[in-house]
Amino acid sequence: MSINVRTLTGSWSFGPPSGSSSRLGEGSRRKFDASWRAARRHSRFVAVLRIALPAVSILVVASMFITMRTVSTSFGDIDLGEVGLQGTTLTMQNPKLSGFNENGTSYQVTAAKALQDVTNPRVVTLEQIDGTMTQPDGNDVHITARNGVYDADAQKLDLTEEIVVRTKNGENAYLNSAHVDMGAGLIRSEDPVEAETKSGRITANSMEITDRGSHLLFKGGVVVVLRLDGGKVRGASGGVAEAGDAGQGSETGTGTNGPDVDVTGAVGAAQNAN
Repeated sequence: MSINVRTLTGSWSFGPPSGSSSRLGEGSRRKFDASWRAARRHSRFVAVLRIALPAVSILVVASMFITMRTVSTSFGDIDLGEVGLQGTTLTMQNPKLSGFNENGTSYQVTAAKALQDVTNPRVVTLEQIDGTMTQPDGNDVHITARNGVYDADAQKLDLTEEIVVRTKNGENAYLNSAHVDMGAGLIRSEDPVEAETKSGRITANSMEITDRGSHLLFKGGVVVVLRLDGGKVRGASGGVAEAGDAGQGSETGTGTNGPDVDVTGAVGAAQNAN
């Protein structure tokens, strides 16, 4: 079943039709009320998923050093898959969301399963997340993660286990956890991280992205390897890795157990170079 999410922004009336009770027997009325309550829970579930699934796409973009401001999204279609209710847990199998944002970036996010406790409907748990964004320049950004929990009220998304971000341009990131605070415009991982591009690789014990993607800080045991054009070795263990140095060498250098590395300058230089 495919539902255009734009229809969900209209006026909805959740309740039995006027005068329905007088036309139904007691047993039929109870069945009707139960069906109505299930439909209402389902509608609330869809409304939260409209936010939860695009939030995964926000991580895709921010992890690749593009600001969250570029992912103001016009929601497309939600494919609900199979929906079931067991106890207080509403489950949707293979939900899929697709759409685009105002700068022409298209996205598609799927999950093997989405779960919601109807007693706490603003929190959605996602399993086996798989998301792809295609930017206007044709670059694809792909993310997979084993688990995710989205809190609509707090505007926070927590991803855990086997988070992998890849782009067609050869940019990759590997994380074990990621905490996304959309209200504050930050992403934080307290577990080891690795990010690599064609020009180098950086590993660290933790990472923080603030200022909506414009400021990146790698912390603890930082190792930077730069692959430069032309023949010269550059390695860093702490200090700032400036992307603007590229073009002066072709060998690689490494540094180990360095202090925290703020690569804001490198990100800015790389974006300007592109």
